[in-house]
Amino acid sequence: MAEEALKHDLPLVTVALPTYNRGPRLERALASVRAQTYQNLEILVGDNASTDETPAVARRAASLDERIRYSRAESNVGPTANFNRLLAQARGAYFMWLADDDWIDADYIAACVEQLEQSPDAISAFGYADYGGASGDSCVRARRFSLAEPQPADRCFSYYASVTDNAMFYGVTRTVALQQIGLKSGLAGDWLTMCELAAQGTMHGIPHVALHRELGGASTSHARVVEVLGLPRWHARFPSLLITSKVAWHALRLRRGGMSPWLRLRLSVCLFFVVGARQRVRYLMPRPLRKAIIRRLERRYPFEQA
Repeated sequence: MAEEALKHDLPLVTVALPTYNRGPRLERALASVRAQTYQNLEILVGDNASTDETPAVARRAASLDERIRYSRAESNVGPTANFNRLLAQARGAYFMWLADDDWIDADYIAACVEQLEQSPDAISAFGYADYGGASGDSCVRARRFSLAEPQPADRCFSYYASVTDNAMFYGVTRTVALQQIGLKSGLAGDWLTMCELAAQGTMHGIPHVALHRELGGASTSHARVVEVLGLPRWHARFPSLLITSKVAWHALRLRRGGMSPWLRLRLSVCLFFVVGARQRVRYLMPRPLRKAIIRRLERRYPFEQA
């Protein structure tokens, strides 16, 4: 199959698996990537100085598949740096991260690449997330949406008004665009990254392929995220306010998409109230106002390019 992919000159896709102490689950994630119908892949495994059987699992997989490259950090550099070092190593025209405890349908990458090849304006394509237990039984399917609005500000607003599990973070993206951004640090860093991508192009959800995720893991709570990221403890006390402020400030300074300062200001103010309402920041707004804003999320806010 790999020879057939190369014969048809299909673009190389880099799949990066940052990992830390997830040996058995890493094995499942790697198996799902190796089984992809789209075979023109390079598979990067970035071990963040694991102390369990992760190195043995990764080396065994690399011995079975020449597409796998395994690298191990000398010491734990934190998840954000580990994600970004794999992105920096990518050689493919397209790139995707895959969490070490997730797995993807066999035609996930093929469907995403096909969408990107057919849509020159698209920056990313992604399947939808199914959540379940370790046995692989699906129990929750995340909300489906795409970002196809013509204006960058509309796409950014629509993203924050719709995002829940952020499965699109694990989609297939044009590598050059993502390397210019990288994974942002801190709480909601993945949201900021995806917003910058949305400012550059459309993002398309593909309904017939799925990313499978276990319920639980490092993102079970803000406190757990703060612990994993090595952030100050007070971030876990006021996560909603911190996330809301970061999103608004980031939009105000967003240079991608050619938005004017006035448009960025409008977007920033709207996002402050939208994200604040969704994050239930009680000390920012009374309950009736939060309810009114949440109802407003069901409709699009039209931003004219100014």
